[in-house]
Amino acid sequence: LVIIDALDEIDGEGGSEFLRDLLDSINKHRLRGLKFFATSRPNQDLVEHLQSFRNKQFYHLRQVPVKEADADITAYLNAELPRFRDTPEIKKLVEQAAGLFIYAATAVKYLSKLKFSLSEQMRRINRLLESGIPQSTKETPLLDNLYQQVLFDAVGQFMDDEDEDENMDFKHRLKILHTELKFNIANIQSSFLLDHDNAALPDAIKQNISLVLRYTCHNWVYHLSLADSNKLADTLTNFLRLPVLFWIEAMNLMGSRGLCEYMLRGARKVVMNVRWKTHFPGIPKFVHSAGGAALMTITTASPVCTIALSSNGKYLVSGLYDGTVQVRDASTGEELKVLKGHGNYVWSVAFSSDNKRIVSGSEDETVRVWDVSTGEELKVLEGH
Repeated sequence: LVIIDALDEIDGEGGSEFLRDLLDSINKHRLRGLKFFATSRPNQDLVEHLQSFRNKQFYHLRQVPVKEADADITAYLNAELPRFRDTPEIKKLVEQAAGLFIYAATAVKYLSKLKFSLSEQMRRINRLLESGIPQSTKETPLLDNLYQQVLFDAVGQFMDDEDEDENMDFKHRLKILHTELKFNIANIQSSFLLDHDNAALPDAIKQNISLVLRYTCHNWVYHLSLADSNKLADTLTNFLRLPVLFWIEAMNLMGSRGLCEYMLRGARKVVMNVRWKTHFPGIPKFVHSAGGAALMTITTASPVCTIALSSNGKYLVSGLYDGTVQVRDASTGEELKVLKGHGNYVWSVAFSSDNKRIVSGSEDETVRVWDVSTGEELKVLEGH
């Protein structure tokens, strides 16, 4: 078995020409028992050539079960990003990759330059997780290329005209949302059962929310930013009337409800000067409002004495009766870090103005300062 990896990385058409000449020679001389395994991005010339062979088999990356790919992607990210090994950030990157290794590989290049401090890596990984795929900038050419590859896999083709391509692509995104989104998309049998009490919910979400819909839900605002919003007013107005509610429901099921407000505010910036802007300002307010109902219930092992929310809305910190300080993801409630050091219950917690530090005051008569990104105890203030 001869393995030839990444044929597409040979300059020009060199990869397809090399394999074509090699296969022609093998086919001509009937070399029995010799097998070749080649990997490449889609190459129509090569595919057409291989169709002439009697013994061949094609296997597309999209045919690989996502669960099977997730294990490999997790191992790769843990190895390449040791600072984030087995953290919620790695888990979210794996989910965002949706089985595409190219996403993980490019994200690693984006995050792992040697000069980056831990805080810079945290800033970049949070930016990546919030936006799905960042907007095109000079500092992110790798992710721009990644966007093109993911888009090719999801849509199947590109148009020649760049401006019209972006408009058509955004319309395609909204068509996916209109077609696949619906009320109670996960077919939940009872509205009286909380999500975390519904054991069948994770499987129901996977069965009813496709990978393409998952990608589109997280990235339609990005595609809007690339398109000419003045030409898409009617299309987007229709989406903002009712389907947007189904989108919020789907985002909630995927554990991404915290992104809804940010995405809608981002969309608002793009379209503020379009004639239909009167439909839009109330949407972020609607998403932000609790509507009189609890959005999340968090159970802790010890009674909670105090709680604070970071000014950017990302983190929730609580001081507990057992002397620990817990840091959670504000959008999902997931526990990110447990800060230990106090010898008695914690009465007060707060974030610094830049959200990089947490300060906690305890019955043990100390005040402690913590690093949000690492959980490291920076200072212990005594004197009370």
